[in-house]
Amino acid sequence: MPAALLVLTLLFTGLTLTLGYVNKQRCVGPEFTAVGQSEPDLTLRITRDVCYTDLQYLWTGRELYLHRFPYLHGSYDPVTRQISGGTLEYPVLTGVVIWLTSLPSHDDAEFLAWNAPVLALCGLLVAVLLHRLAGIRAWWYALGPPLVLYAYLNWDLLAVAAVVGAFALLSGLDRSRHPGLRLLGCAVLLGVGGALKFYPLMFAAPIALWVGAGLAPERSARTRVPAPAAADGLDGPDAGAASSTPGRPALPATAPARRSVLDGSGERQVRWTWAVGVLLTTATVFALANLPFMIAGFDGWWASFRFQWSRPIDVTTNSIWFWGARPDGNADNLALQGKLGTLSTVSTAVGMVLALLGGAWRARRVGAYPWLQVGAAMLAAYLLLNKVHSPQYVLWLLPFFVLLRVRAGWILAYLVADVAMGVGFFRWQYLLYQGKPSGVYDSLAAQALMIGVWGRAALLVGLFVAFLGAEAAPRPVWASGRPTCRKGPAGGAVDSSADGTGRARTPGPRGKGHQLGTTPDSAVTACHDQLADSAGTDPERRPQPVSGPAAPST
Repeated sequence: MPAALLVLTLLFTGLTLTLGYVNKQRCVGPEFTAVGQSEPDLTLRITRDVCYTDLQYLWTGRELYLHRFPYLHGSYDPVTRQISGGTLEYPVLTGVVIWLTSLPSHDDAEFLAWNAPVLALCGLLVAVLLHRLAGIRAWWYALGPPLVLYAYLNWDLLAVAAVVGAFALLSGLDRSRHPGLRLLGCAVLLGVGGALKFYPLMFAAPIALWVGAGLAPERSARTRVPAPAAADGLDGPDAGAASSTPGRPALPATAPARRSVLDGSGERQVRWTWAVGVLLTTATVFALANLPFMIAGFDGWWASFRFQWSRPIDVTTNSIWFWGARPDGNADNLALQGKLGTLSTVSTAVGMVLALLGGAWRARRVGAYPWLQVGAAMLAAYLLLNKVHSPQYVLWLLPFFVLLRVRAGWILAYLVADVAMGVGFFRWQYLLYQGKPSGVYDSLAAQALMIGVWGRAALLVGLFVAFLGAEAAPRPVWASGRPTCRKGPAGGAVDSSADGTGRARTPGPRGKGHQLGTTPDSAVTACHDQLADSAGTDPERRPQPVSGPAAPST
């Protein structure tokens, strides 16, 4: 059954990715200019048929047909506020992918065709990881309209794959007995993701807080099930194996793991050492990815950052700041642009800090820092308050719809608002291009656009709160490493799921287990406790007599 569900997930994802490619393919060719731009009537078609893609625009807009290695000889013009000479408005690793896929391309159709398999593979990888982490909930991603509309609009799926891969490492998906390697691997992937799109860098902060301060108070005398699931839901087979305190995620130690984690002051020092290590590793990987470009062509590399910082809040940003400031928020209104830029930057930072503080408040109740929920809330604040809200940013949000148990109504409402915004925006642009009535009272496209923009904004406010209060989606039993128990021939607990051997274990004292196979002690303990509960021998679970008059004897 798990294999069948995985096949279905891949089929659904492949279907939406194929539909997305077919949609973009409608706007390439059939003829091309001397530099490989599709014609005729490209602007009309991409707006009327809602098949716009940045891949097609950048072929000529950034002169990709010249096949220049990115950033080395680029520059930024502060008068026109434009970049040129090979500089791209994306982080360096995305720029390298763009350059590599441009090399065999001779026109924008071929450029789209060469990028399509790269992005599709990333989309399928995300589907596989989400399926392993949350089972059938991955269908929110696989069947969602965003894959059809935005999978090939930009290169965001590259960063989404890095983020979900980082989360998968935290879950113990690879069944490693070395949590330190998983933790560092997560930080590396976040750094790589930041060199693809900047947004993955934000998740290093809540993960570091989870590592350093996400310790649960003592709640019972014994550990039943590894407790990171109670806080973030992404549990691994060795989660909790290095800690005797319920709710404390297992962490690597520089000395023998059990001793350093169980030692009071040493535990705090080790955890915060690793927390700082997460931040430093993420930052180091990001810096190393940028370092060659800084050395080889600093001006061209720096031009990309200057472009983003000075980018006006205009119709291309599609944020609440542009729509809220109309009709005065034109790009040439420099005074207002400066105020809007400052306001968006400050409010975005405040929103992220509030998410981190909300996680600390929840940690006091659940016993561990909810890094996954906080990461989702930070992203919601960023999407709501940042000066740029490109349509494809919804792809960043989809994994959190899968991994967190928010109500289906939230997800459906957001997807509907996003479709209304995405389709309405390009149809509205078509009306403007054609000189047709385009006001809110004149066209369905403008009405859909406004419903999408402000409906999406209102939903992000609600999702900020909903994410912080949500529980993580449980991993499927077949992927979680949690024990499936039965009695062995000698009365020992047999764990048929943790290592796949079905070897019997003879239970030791309460809360411990004598390991006879390769399963961690925590899984054996949980298996023994499960059998004890089902047999009614666990004093904490045994039914208590009901007080009242004695039943008549017979």
